[in-house]
Amino acid sequence: MTPTSKPLLTTNNISRTFTDGTQALDNVSLNIPEGHITTLLGPSGCGKSTLLRIISGLDDASTGTTNWQNGAPQSGDIGFVFQDATLLPWANVWDNIYLPFRIQNTSRNDANEAIENAINLVDLNGFENHHPNQLSGGMRMRVSIARALATNPSVLLMDEPFGALDEMTRFRLNDDLLRIKEAVNCTVIFVTHSVYEAVYLSDKIAVMSPRPGRIIAEKEIDLGNRTAVLRATSEFAQSCGEISLLLTEGDAP
Repeated sequence: MTPTSKPLLTTNNISRTFTDGTQALDNVSLNIPEGHITTLLGPSGCGKSTLLRIISGLDDASTGTTNWQNGAPQSGDIGFVFQDATLLPWANVWDNIYLPFRIQNTSRNDANEAIENAINLVDLNGFENHHPNQLSGGMRMRVSIARALATNPSVLLMDEPFGALDEMTRFRLNDDLLRIKEAVNCTVIFVTHSVYEAVYLSDKIAVMSPRPGRIIAEKEIDLGNRTAVLRATSEFAQSCGEISLLLTEGDAP
Protein backbone atom coordinates (compact mmCIF):
# COMPACT_ATOMS: atom_id res chain seq x y z
CA MET A 1 0.00 0.00 0.00
CA THR A 2 1.38 3.38 -0.97
CA PRO A 3 0.97 6.38 1.33
CA THR A 4 -1.65 7.85 -0.99
CA SER A 5 -3.80 4.71 -1.37
CA LYS A 6 -6.37 5.30 1.38
CA PRO A 7 -6.69 8.59 3.26
CA LEU A 8 -7.67 8.29 6.92
CA LEU A 9 -8.57 11.97 7.01
CA THR A 10 -8.55 14.95 4.71
CA THR A 11 -8.21 18.62 5.55
CA ASN A 12 -9.98 20.84 3.05
CA ASN A 13 -8.99 24.51 2.67
CA ILE A 14 -8.16 24.91 6.37
CA SER A 15 -7.35 28.47 7.46
CA ARG A 16 -6.86 29.77 10.99
CA THR A 17 -6.76 33.40 12.09
CA PHE A 18 -6.42 34.23 15.78
CA THR A 19 -8.30 36.97 17.60
CA ASP A 20 -5.28 39.30 17.42
CA GLY A 21 -5.40 39.10 13.62
CA THR A 22 -2.46 36.70 13.20
CA GLN A 23 -3.10 34.27 10.36
CA ALA A 24 -1.48 30.95 11.23
CA LEU A 25 -2.76 28.80 8.34
CA ASP A 26 -3.86 29.63 4.82
CA ASN A 27 -5.96 27.24 2.74
CA VAL A 28 -4.35 23.96 3.83
CA SER A 29 -5.59 20.85 2.05
CA LEU A 30 -3.91 17.56 2.85
CA ASN A 31 -4.63 13.83 2.73
CA ILE A 32 -3.35 11.78 5.68
CA PRO A 33 -2.87 8.15 4.59
CA GLU A 34 -4.05 5.43 6.94
CA GLY A 35 -1.45 3.30 8.70
CA HIS A 36 1.55 5.46 7.80
CA ILE A 37 3.68 8.19 9.31
CA THR A 38 2.97 11.61 7.81
CA THR A 39 5.20 14.48 8.92
CA LEU A 40 4.36 18.18 8.88
CA LEU A 41 7.70 19.85 8.23
CA GLY A 42 8.38 23.56 8.22
CA PRO A 43 10.07 26.46 10.00
CA SER A 44 9.14 27.47 13.54
CA GLY A 45 5.91 29.46 13.65
CA CYS A 46 4.54 28.16 10.34
CA GLY A 47 1.37 26.71 11.87
CA LYS A 48 2.34 23.04 12.15
CA SER A 49 1.19 22.76 15.75
CA THR A 50 -1.96 24.73 14.99
CA LEU A 51 -2.87 22.31 12.21
CA LEU A 52 -2.23 19.36 14.55
CA ARG A 53 -4.49 20.89 17.20
CA ILE A 54 -7.26 21.43 14.62
CA ILE A 55 -6.97 17.80 13.52
CA SER A 56 -7.18 16.68 17.16
CA GLY A 57 -10.22 18.83 17.88
CA LEU A 58 -8.37 20.96 20.45
CA ASP A 59 -8.75 24.02 18.19
CA ASP A 60 -11.19 25.11 15.51
CA ALA A 61 -10.42 26.21 11.99
CA SER A 62 -11.56 29.68 10.94
CA THR A 63 -12.52 28.25 7.55
CA GLY A 64 -12.38 24.80 5.97
CA THR A 65 -13.21 21.30 7.16
CA THR A 66 -11.57 18.14 8.46
CA ASN A 67 -13.17 14.97 7.13
CA TRP A 68 -12.51 11.55 8.68
CA GLN A 69 -12.87 8.57 6.37
CA ASN A 70 -14.44 6.36 9.05
CA GLY A 71 -16.44 9.04 10.85
CA ALA A 72 -15.44 11.41 13.62
CA PRO A 73 -13.06 9.84 16.17
CA GLN A 74 -14.48 8.76 19.51
CA SER A 75 -13.00 9.17 22.98
CA GLY A 76 -9.63 7.41 23.13
CA ASP A 77 -9.25 7.18 19.33
CA ILE A 78 -6.62 9.94 19.25
CA GLY A 79 -3.42 9.98 21.31
CA PHE A 80 -1.52 13.27 21.60
CA VAL A 81 2.15 13.67 22.55
CA PHE A 82 3.10 17.30 23.18
CA GLN A 83 6.44 19.09 22.89
CA ASP A 84 6.89 18.79 26.64
CA ALA A 85 6.20 15.51 28.38
CA THR A 86 3.50 17.31 30.46
CA LEU A 87 3.66 14.80 33.30
CA LEU A 88 2.08 15.31 36.72
CA PRO A 89 5.13 15.89 38.97
CA TRP A 90 3.44 14.45 42.07
CA ALA A 91 2.39 11.23 40.31
CA ASN A 92 4.51 8.19 39.54
CA VAL A 93 4.86 6.63 36.08
CA TRP A 94 1.88 4.30 36.51
CA ASP A 95 -0.42 7.08 37.70
CA ASN A 96 0.68 9.44 34.93
CA ILE A 97 -0.28 6.83 32.36
CA TYR A 98 -3.54 6.21 34.21
CA LEU A 99 -4.62 9.85 33.72
CA PRO A 100 -6.77 9.39 30.55
CA PHE A 101 -8.51 6.42 32.18
CA ARG A 102 -9.21 8.45 35.30
CA ILE A 103 -10.77 11.17 33.14
CA GLN A 104 -13.01 8.47 31.61
CA ASN A 105 -13.91 7.19 35.11
CA THR A 106 -12.26 3.83 34.41
CA SER A 107 -11.17 2.04 37.56
CA ARG A 108 -7.50 1.41 38.30
CA ASN A 109 -8.13 -2.32 38.19
CA ASP A 110 -9.84 -2.18 34.79
CA ALA A 111 -7.07 0.04 33.38
CA ASN A 112 -4.17 -1.96 34.77
CA GLU A 113 -3.64 -4.35 31.84
CA ALA A 114 -3.64 -1.54 29.26
CA ILE A 115 -1.22 0.50 31.37
CA GLU A 116 1.15 -2.45 31.86
CA ASN A 117 1.07 -3.12 28.10
CA ALA A 118 1.93 0.53 27.40
CA ILE A 119 4.80 0.44 29.90
CA ASN A 120 6.17 -2.69 28.21
CA LEU A 121 5.83 -1.08 24.80
CA VAL A 122 8.08 1.86 25.73
CA ASP A 123 10.58 -0.27 27.71
CA LEU A 124 9.90 1.27 31.13
CA ASN A 125 9.45 -1.97 33.05
CA GLY A 126 10.63 -1.50 36.62
CA PHE A 127 10.05 2.26 36.61
CA GLU A 128 6.32 2.17 37.44
CA ASN A 129 6.83 3.77 40.84
CA HIS A 130 9.35 6.42 39.77
CA HIS A 131 8.34 10.09 39.70
CA PRO A 132 9.19 12.45 36.81
CA ASN A 133 12.06 14.09 38.70
CA GLN A 134 13.70 10.66 38.94
CA LEU A 135 13.67 10.16 35.16
CA SER A 136 15.82 11.43 32.31
CA GLY A 137 14.31 13.62 29.60
CA GLY A 138 14.09 10.67 27.24
CA MET A 139 12.37 8.51 29.85
CA ARG A 140 9.86 11.25 30.63
CA MET A 141 8.99 11.39 26.95
CA ARG A 142 8.56 7.61 26.93
CA VAL A 143 6.01 8.00 29.73
CA SER A 144 4.19 10.61 27.66
CA ILE A 145 4.13 8.27 24.66
CA ALA A 146 2.90 5.40 26.84
CA ARG A 147 0.09 7.59 28.19
CA ALA A 148 -0.94 8.53 24.64
CA LEU A 149 -0.94 4.88 23.54
CA ALA A 150 -2.58 3.33 26.60
CA THR A 151 -6.13 3.84 25.28
CA ASN A 152 -5.16 2.03 22.05
CA PRO A 153 -5.75 5.00 19.72
CA SER A 154 -5.97 4.57 15.97
CA VAL A 155 -4.21 7.92 15.45
CA LEU A 156 -1.14 9.22 17.29
CA LEU A 157 -0.42 12.95 17.01
CA MET A 158 3.11 14.04 17.97
CA ASP A 159 4.03 17.72 18.26
CA GLU A 160 7.85 17.98 18.08
CA PRO A 161 8.19 15.46 20.93
CA PHE A 162 11.95 14.98 20.60
CA GLY A 163 13.05 18.54 19.85
CA ALA A 164 14.43 19.26 23.34
CA LEU A 165 16.44 16.02 23.61
CA ASP A 166 20.11 15.43 22.85
CA GLU A 167 20.89 13.92 19.47
CA MET A 168 21.69 10.39 20.68
CA THR A 169 18.48 10.19 22.71
CA ARG A 170 16.53 11.61 19.79
CA PHE A 171 17.92 8.99 17.41
CA ARG A 172 17.06 6.23 19.88
CA LEU A 173 13.51 7.48 20.32
CA ASN A 174 13.10 7.77 16.54
CA ASP A 175 13.91 4.05 16.31
CA ASP A 176 11.57 3.32 19.20
CA LEU A 177 8.75 5.20 17.50
CA LEU A 178 9.15 3.14 14.33
CA ARG A 179 9.07 -0.06 16.38
CA ILE A 180 6.05 1.06 18.40
CA LYS A 181 4.16 2.17 15.31
CA GLU A 182 4.57 -1.27 13.76
CA ALA A 183 3.54 -2.95 17.02
CA VAL A 184 0.30 -1.01 17.46
CA ASN A 185 -0.45 -0.44 13.74
CA CYS A 186 -1.66 3.13 14.14
CA THR A 187 -1.53 6.21 11.92
CA VAL A 188 1.03 8.79 13.05
CA ILE A 189 1.00 12.52 12.28
CA PHE A 190 4.35 13.92 13.36
CA VAL A 191 5.47 17.54 13.61
CA THR A 192 9.12 18.58 13.35
CA HIS A 193 11.38 21.25 11.89
CA SER A 194 14.23 18.75 11.44
CA VAL A 195 14.69 17.61 7.86
CA TYR A 196 16.76 14.61 8.96
CA GLU A 197 14.17 13.43 11.47
CA ALA A 198 11.37 13.87 8.94
CA VAL A 199 13.13 11.85 6.24
CA TYR A 200 14.14 9.10 8.65
CA LEU A 201 10.65 8.60 10.12
CA SER A 202 8.21 9.41 7.37
CA ASP A 203 6.31 7.63 4.65
CA LYS A 204 5.10 11.06 3.54
CA ILE A 205 6.28 14.61 4.24
CA ALA A 206 4.08 17.68 3.86
CA VAL A 207 6.38 20.70 3.52
CA MET A 208 4.92 23.94 4.87
CA SER A 209 5.73 27.55 4.08
CA PRO A 210 6.52 30.25 6.67
CA ARG A 211 3.46 31.83 8.31
CA PRO A 212 0.77 31.81 7.21
CA GLY A 213 1.35 28.10 6.74
CA ARG A 214 0.53 26.55 3.40
CA ILE A 215 1.37 23.13 1.97
CA ILE A 216 4.02 23.92 -0.64
CA ALA A 217 4.98 20.33 -1.46
CA GLU A 218 4.16 16.71 -0.61
CA LYS A 219 6.92 14.13 -0.87
CA GLU A 220 6.62 10.38 -0.44
CA ILE A 221 9.69 8.78 1.14
CA ASP A 222 10.57 5.21 0.16
CA LEU A 223 13.87 4.25 1.78
CA GLY A 224 13.05 0.69 2.82
CA ASN A 225 14.02 -0.59 6.25
CA ARG A 226 14.77 2.25 8.67
CA THR A 227 17.85 1.49 10.76
CA ALA A 228 20.75 3.59 12.04
CA VAL A 229 22.78 2.53 8.99
CA LEU A 230 20.31 4.35 6.73
CA ARG A 231 21.51 7.75 7.97
CA ALA A 232 24.94 7.12 6.40
CA THR A 233 23.64 6.20 2.94
CA SER A 234 23.68 8.33 -0.19
CA GLU A 235 19.94 7.69 -0.66
CA PHE A 236 19.20 9.24 2.73
CA ALA A 237 21.44 12.23 1.98
CA GLN A 238 19.75 12.73 -1.39
CA SER A 239 16.27 12.68 0.14
CA CYS A 240 17.35 15.16 2.83
CA GLY A 241 18.80 17.42 0.14
CA GLU A 242 15.60 17.33 -1.89
CA ILE A 243 13.46 18.21 1.12
CA SER A 244 15.87 20.98 2.18
CA LEU A 245 15.62 22.48 -1.29
CA LEU A 246 11.81 22.47 -1.09
CA LEU A 247 12.03 24.33 2.23
CA THR A 248 14.42 26.87 0.74
CA GLU A 249 12.12 27.45 -2.23
CA GLY A 250 9.20 27.89 0.14
CA ASP A 251 11.19 30.57 2.00
CA ALA A 252 11.72 32.63 -1.15
CA PRO A 253 9.72 35.86 -1.43
